[in-house]
Amino acid sequence: QLRGPSPLSPAVDAGTTNGLMVFDGTAVVGVARDIGVFESAFSGGSPLLTLLKIVSNIQFLVGDRPDGRAVPGATIRYSVMITNGSAVVAADVVAYDRIPNGLRFSTNSLASTGGWTNQVSSNANPVQSYASSDYVLADSAPFPVSAVRWIRWKSPSLAAYAATRNRFSVVVR
Repeated sequence: QLRGPSPLSPAVDAGTTNGLMVFDGTAVVGVARDIGVFESAFSGGSPLLTLLKIVSNIQFLVGDRPDGRAVPGATIRYSVMITNGSAVVAADVVAYDRIPNGLRFSTNSLASTGGWTNQVSSNANPVQSYASSDYVLADSAPFPVSAVRWIRWKSPSLAAYAATRNRFSVVVR
């Protein structure tokens, strides 16, 4: 599993069995349960989309545990890189991630580069399609931030050989 610098609380787990998830235009290469990236329309070949999630920052609290483990109230920032490694433009691209158990989504922390739409869902198993109504805009969710279970970024396209970096933060419960 993908984890940040050791030793960390199990709650820091990135929530996937593989830190790198690849979509080759027809199928997912590798295992992706709680995190993923895909696109629904392409022509002239298959895009090669990769998604890499890392722990990019941990803010420990005053009085940290001597073993360095994250404590309740600590903030963890994740970076999610989405890359199109082919000469084909990917269309209707969606990248999603489940908030791991033991963590709470941090208000206003969902960010992206390149004009991606930031969305959240309180559903246990939301539909991940590009047009899914199970997601709402992150800044206008009709439910409390503590109810956020999934986050996602979507874009009408990702250019050939382009990448975008997305970020979000969680708080250890």
